[in-house]
Amino acid sequence: MALNISTKNIFRLKKQNTILIMLLYFFHIIVGLLGVITCLILYINYKSNRSVNLYFLVFLILFSLKFILDGLFYFFDELRPDFHYKTFFIVATPTIYLYLQNLIFDTKKHNLKELKHFIIPTVFFCFSILNNYFKILDKNFIYYIYFSFCIYNLIYLFLSIFLLKKTIWNVKMNRSIVFNQNIKTIKWINFLFVLFIFIILRLLSTTLLDLFNVDFSFGENYSWILGCLFITILIRIWTSPDLLFGYNALYNNIKDENFTKLTLNDIWILTLNNEMNNIQDNELKNKVYVNLNKQISRIEKIALKEKWFRNNNTSKPELAEKLNIPKSHINFIFKYHSKISYADFVNRVRTYDAISLIESGYLLNHKLDTLALKVGYLSYNPFFSAFKEITGTSPRDYNKEKINLKKYRPNRS
Repeated sequence: MALNISTKNIFRLKKQNTILIMLLYFFHIIVGLLGVITCLILYINYKSNRSVNLYFLVFLILFSLKFILDGLFYFFDELRPDFHYKTFFIVATPTIYLYLQNLIFDTKKHNLKELKHFIIPTVFFCFSILNNYFKILDKNFIYYIYFSFCIYNLIYLFLSIFLLKKTIWNVKMNRSIVFNQNIKTIKWINFLFVLFIFIILRLLSTTLLDLFNVDFSFGENYSWILGCLFITILIRIWTSPDLLFGYNALYNNIKDENFTKLTLNDIWILTLNNEMNNIQDNELKNKVYVNLNKQISRIEKIALKEKWFRNNNTSKPELAEKLNIPKSHINFIFKYHSKISYADFVNRVRTYDAISLIESGYLLNHKLDTLALKVGYLSYNPFFSAFKEITGTSPRDYNKEKINLKKYRPNRS
C-alpha cells in the first residue's frame, strides 16, 4: 500500500513538472513573438531612431527566433533539425559589441570590414554541423572547442570594456559624449553592458557545468536566466518610448495643440504651487494652471524646434505674442515653474543650438564668431561665457574634444 502511495506521489510530481515545462516553453513562444513585434516597430521607425542600428535589430531577432524555435520544437519535436541549431546564436556576442560601437559613435553606416567579426562564429557553426553528422572529433576535444568559444566571448567583453572606457567612461571626453548622445542614451548603453556581462557569465557557467555532465547541453543549461535577461531588455524598450519609436519620430509628429512631450524636463517644475504670498500671482495662477503643461510645451517647441532665439532682437513680449498669451503668464511660469531664469533659459537653448551645429560640422566652414551670431548672440564674448557656464568647457575646446572623439571612431573608409 505504501509503495502504491509512493508511486502515485512520483507520478503526480512528474505530471506537475511536465505542466511547468509546458508553460515555460509556451512562455518562450510568447516572449519570442513579443520580440518580433518589437523588431517590427523598431524597423518602421529605424531612420528616426538614433538608438537603433542594424546590429541591434539582428540581436533582437536572433533571440526572438531562439525562444520561438525552442517552444515550437518542444511541442512539435518532429520538426527539430538533426544538427544543433542553437550554436548559431553565438553571433549574438559580436553583434552586441558592434551595436554598442555604432551607438556610441552615433552612426548607422556599415561596411564589409565589420563582417570579420562574424568569421569565427560562422566557422564554429559550420564545424558543429559537420561534427554532428560525421563525428569528426571525440567528446573530449569538443569540450576544448567550446572552452575556446568561451574565451572568444570574453575577448568581446573586454573589447566592450575598452570601448566604453575610451568614450562613455572617459572623464575628459564624457562631456562631449553627453551632449552628442544625451544622458538617456548613455544610461541605455550602460544598461545593455551590464546585461552583456550577465549573458557572458551565464554562458561560461553552463559550459563549465557541461564538463561534469554526461550529455553536452551546448550552453542551454539555465536557459531561463537568458530568458529573464531578454525580457528585461524588452521591458526597458517598451517602457521607453524614445527607445521604441525614436525621439525624432515623437518630436516631429507632435501637433501644436498637444505638444506635451517635454525635452528640457530637468528645468521645469510641474507641481502646482498653492502657497503664493503675492496677491496678483494668486489671482493669475488659476488662469495659468488651466494649460500649464501645454504652455511650457509650446515654449519648448518654439525655442527648440522653430529656433526662435536665433533672432537676437527677440524679447519676452514678442514671445508672449507668438504664444498668444499675456506676458504675465511667461513671467509666472519662469518664476514658479522653472529652476532657471528666463535669461538662463535663452542661454541654454542657444547653447544646445550651438552644440547641434558643432556636431553637424558647422565649424568646418565657419568661425566661432559666425557661430555665435548664428545662434542669436550679438558678439562672441557673451556666447563664450554662456557656453562655458552650461557645458563646463569653451566652444573651441568642445570642438577639439569632438575631433579627438573621432580618433576612436572605427575607420569606415
